[in-house]
Amino acid sequence: MVNDRTGEVSRFETQFDPEKVLTLELGAKSSFFDNSLNLQAAFFYTDYTDMQYASVGSIGNVERLSPVEDENGAPILDDNGMPILDYQNQPVIAYYTQNVPGATIKGLEFEFDWKPYQNGRISGYATWTHARVTEDWITKWDYDPEYLFGLSYEDSIDPQNTLLTTNLKGNDLAMTPRFTANVSYTHSFDLGRFGFVHGWFNLSWKDKSYTTIWNLDKHLDDMDFTVSDEAALYITDKRDAYTMVNASLKYEPQSQAWYAEVFINNATDEVVQYWNNTGKGINKGSFGMPRYYGIRAGFNF
Repeated sequence: MVNDRTGEVSRFETQFDPEKVLTLELGAKSSFFDNSLNLQAAFFYTDYTDMQYASVGSIGNVERLSPVEDENGAPILDDNGMPILDYQNQPVIAYYTQNVPGATIKGLEFEFDWKPYQNGRISGYATWTHARVTEDWITKWDYDPEYLFGLSYEDSIDPQNTLLTTNLKGNDLAMTPRFTANVSYTHSFDLGRFGFVHGWFNLSWKDKSYTTIWNLDKHLDDMDFTVSDEAALYITDKRDAYTMVNASLKYEPQSQAWYAEVFINNATDEVVQYWNNTGKGINKGSFGMPRYYGIRAGFNF
């Protein structure tokens, strides 16, 4: 990175250790009713040593010519209405990898695929997953420290600030619901020389989970936050359980040379967050698509 004031070029290097993984799996498969019903079940256990965890964060600092901001984060303007610029110490933000000393992922999976009659099919799965940091992971708290600790920006990015030292042992890994379930049903109508109509319905449910590794609500008592618990939970990284409903109806002629389909996804208009971060007490992130529906068509060559 180039220092805007001096022109000096600084190189920031990150490093991480190899990841070691031990995985065990035990499963079974069975078929019933002349192979119309297929069942699968599995137990899995994965033990990580120095698990490689990638995230976005500050890896250093450099002086940059940037707008001067007031205490509310708004740019200060000069007499001509232009932002006042000055050389300021800014973080170098990068997507980098660090090591989690130890973590385990274990769970159960159950799958089924059933054809109860000639033109119908029901399939799905259910899972239980326990994914957690299992060894002491002493690291710098990096989830909106300015807001939670009442720090200046410079203090919040200081890797030597002992106030920010935390142990993430016992935290759940991100985006890993404890329970999930999914079921799909399809039915095909044979219209003879007029072709086929295929109906599809899907119901998917995911348990509550965390969108980050920080698990904010687990640290309300062991971190010296200056804001109230209620205010802290306003920027929580916990995601509620949700149910997603999708369906479609597709027509294709006997030749199957083309098709036309009407569909609806996220029929219940669930608000689902897939990425989460926060800055100065303002929650932000990315979300899944709201309810959407339409018509699509295609050709088979």
